[in-house]
Amino acid sequence: MNRSFHENAGNYHTYSALKCNAHYDMAEMYRKRHRLFGVIVVVVTALVGTSVFAALGQTPDAWLQILTGLLSVGAVVLSALQTFLAFSDLQANYKASASGYGSCRRDIELLVMKFPSATGLADEAGTLELEKIKQTLDELDRTSPTLPERLWNAVRAKNDLSEHAPKPVFAPDSLQRASPASASG
Repeated sequence: MNRSFHENAGNYHTYSALKCNAHYDMAEMYRKRHRLFGVIVVVVTALVGTSVFAALGQTPDAWLQILTGLLSVGAVVLSALQTFLAFSDLQANYKASASGYGSCRRDIELLVMKFPSATGLADEAGTLELEKIKQTLDELDRTSPTLPERLWNAVRAKNDLSEHAPKPVFAPDSLQRASPASASG
C-alpha cells in the first residue's frame, strides 16, 4: 500500500484523536467510580459512628448491635476495596495517555501546516517528523492502559470517518461528521 504524506498524517491524526477521546472517557469513568465509592464509604462510616455514639450509656437492642457491627465490617471492606481497586490511579493513567494522544494530534496538525506540499519521500522535509510522531504513537500504544473493546467500538462509531479516510489532503476538522445535507450537496 502506497499512501501519501497527507494520507498517513490524516490517518495518524484520526487515530490519535480517537484514542485521546477514548482514554479521556475512561479517565472520566474512573473519576466517577472513585467519587461514588468515596461517598459510600463516608456515608457508611458516618452511620457506624453515629450508631455507636447514640448507643453510649444505654444497652441497645440486639438487632441494632448486629446492624452496627455489619455496617462497621461493610465500611472496612468498602474502604479496602476502594484502595485495592485504585480508581484514582487508573484515572491518572488513562488521563496521561489521553494527554499523550492529544499532543500527537496537535503535533500532526502543526506538521501538516508546516509542510503543506510534503509527499512523504524518504529524505523530504516533514517525513522524519511524521516518523517521530508515529514512533510516539507506537510507544503510547505499548504503555497506555488497555481500552475495553466495547468503549473503543463506541468511540469509533460515534466518530465514523470511513467516508472521509484516507484523504489526500489533510483537514483538521476531519473528526466532524458530515451532516446529511452537506454530504449530498
